[in-house]
Amino acid sequence: MSNHSCLNCGKPLTGKFCQHCGQRSDTHRITVKHFIMHDLLHGIWHFERGILFTLKNALLRPGYMAANYIRGKRIQYYNFFYLLLLVLGFNVLTTLSFEKIYNIEASPAEINTSNDVLDITEFINHNFKLSLFLCIPFFSLNSLCLFRKPRFNFAEHAVVAGVLLLCGAAWYILLNLLYYITYYSSWKIFEIAGTVLLFIILLTPVLTYWQATRKQYTAGGFLWRIILWYVLLLAEAGIITYFALLITGKREIMIN
Repeated sequence: MSNHSCLNCGKPLTGKFCQHCGQRSDTHRITVKHFIMHDLLHGIWHFERGILFTLKNALLRPGYMAANYIRGKRIQYYNFFYLLLLVLGFNVLTTLSFEKIYNIEASPAEINTSNDVLDITEFINHNFKLSLFLCIPFFSLNSLCLFRKPRFNFAEHAVVAGVLLLCGAAWYILLNLLYYITYYSSWKIFEIAGTVLLFIILLTPVLTYWQATRKQYTAGGFLWRIILWYVLLLAEAGIITYFALLITGKREIMIN
């Protein structure tokens, strides 16, 4: 059915999409055939091209994806900050599910009830999403200072940081699954795979920033910058921990 005005906002139509609200101009009544062939199948296809396409690029091409997004190539990608929330939620869900299924609890030796000890691991576990999102401004500030040739502003460096976290969180899903398989399995292959995945997660900043800035820097120029990026991050973590000890009145920290 041809319409001269948008059925959603009533504005005049001049093309395939309404220039005011973005709805398609070929909107028509819903039939069984239309529902199956368009809404259902198109929804599945859009999911694949949106979420799964973005997730695949976040795992394998995080730096290229971030650079493309910054330069304006955005329609093919799902909003990666929303996707990061979904991935983090799935990580939390799998962790809680496996702990419940396998009844995994901390051993008495791992439990520290001292009032003078600040348990960093416990804080991160209880504030997992907040802890990761707090990484974004530090990642962005460090890369803004060190990777200046691409001329990204702070917000654009935050985009790179968000994709970096999405990449690490997506790999962490597999690490999480391997961890709980290894918990009740004596097969060394799972333990080796878990170690490899852990190194991949730790090196995701190298992959991300190399892909995002490779045209601006030589291998040597990139290498000293990414090493300094890690050094700055460790220093910032140390400063934050020091102030956390001052605020809480604790004297020691513990990492399980």
